[in-house]
Amino acid sequence: MSVYFGTDGIRGIAGENLTFELAYKCGIALGMMVKNPRVIIGKDTRTSGSHIALSLCAGITYAGASVMDIGTCTTPTVAYLTKKFNADFGIMISASHNPAKYNGIKIFGADGKKLSDEKEIEIEKCFFNKSTTPCFGKYIQKSDFVDLYMEHIKRCIDGDLGGLKIVIDCANGGASKIAPKIFNILNAETVQIACECNGEKINDGCGALHPEVLAETVIKQKADFGFAFDGDADRIVAVDENGNILDGDVLTYILASFFNEQNKLNQNIVVGTSQTNAGLEEELKKQNISLLRANVGDKYVMEQMDKHVLNLGGEKSGHIILSDYATTGDGVLCAVLISYICKTKNKKLSELANINLYPQINIDVATIHKLEIVKNDELQKTIKKYETELPNSRILVRASGTEDVVRIMVELKDEEIAKKIATELKNLVLQINKNC
Repeated sequence: MSVYFGTDGIRGIAGENLTFELAYKCGIALGMMVKNPRVIIGKDTRTSGSHIALSLCAGITYAGASVMDIGTCTTPTVAYLTKKFNADFGIMISASHNPAKYNGIKIFGADGKKLSDEKEIEIEKCFFNKSTTPCFGKYIQKSDFVDLYMEHIKRCIDGDLGGLKIVIDCANGGASKIAPKIFNILNAETVQIACECNGEKINDGCGALHPEVLAETVIKQKADFGFAFDGDADRIVAVDENGNILDGDVLTYILASFFNEQNKLNQNIVVGTSQTNAGLEEELKKQNISLLRANVGDKYVMEQMDKHVLNLGGEKSGHIILSDYATTGDGVLCAVLISYICKTKNKKLSELANINLYPQINIDVATIHKLEIVKNDELQKTIKKYETELPNSRILVRASGTEDVVRIMVELKDEEIAKKIATELKNLVLQINKNC
């Protein structure tokens, strides 16, 4: 079992449990994995990002690897360029949707995909290898490489987005310069919020976790729709012309329906997760599309897509993978494609988002005992009891792979009963936590 890696790389509070020494060791470990490796590294706007990048680069080059530092960008930018230039590894320094004090280290393989759990454990074992002989590889800055990613996104649609008015919330993160420029290149009129490239304000009351401001702005500006990304833009939330917030399940439905119409949906199967709404599964069935569920985490979605040769997968949280164009979740790419679908079909986003989802109650409980709690016998018996009494319910209590929280999800057609069960489970988790 990994000590440092979670479901999305290494994550923690910068300078505390995510130390610069740990980043340095991680860099050395990567440099030891392949002979004379080449590494591409990028970061979001967090103030700690430069310090972690320097520590990583010091370790990587000490071990003989060459580094191309592309500067501030998005996670899918790193993934795309890693594959394009056949680098051995790509590294994104970001804590995604987490507050500014957090940061993280996401690692991609030469194929532009996140590393398997087994590969992460193999790298982690090298953290403590003291026999490294310094080889001193090269460090190069290549900030202009980001333009190559933007050109790639432009080529993903046949035409432009002229005539559309779109609100963009970049969470003051890695997409702050990239997303507005892409939409402007595609001739869309944009209204920009939280595009300051300000690491101290990243995800602070803005972005994919706080779409309320986006919704208000779409209505105020009489825009066609709007999109909000998280700090590294690998996830997306949309808002239709009426200010309705559309999560990853709804966006996955729109994309699946369009690809199905175009006969471009591989095997008529979409990958979701254990948290994917049952309503989406039912709506897809009406189009003879099957839903395959993976574990929560976009890299597990990608693993299932690879295994079954599929080209669309998504999470409720907004990680949506379009493998015909990208190797990881890409919020900006998804936004461009959703915009293109609206224009091509000459329909409002609210019309495309005509899907009935089940009420789903989600509660997070902060705790450092998350792994111990989810295995608790009393908790498991309570969950099983409700699943037996309510066979049409879906109950999921899991330890977050990116934060010290237990996540509770209860899905049921009767929203009031779902709320009651979720609250009871929350209270039980709190009680178990007290006894830990």
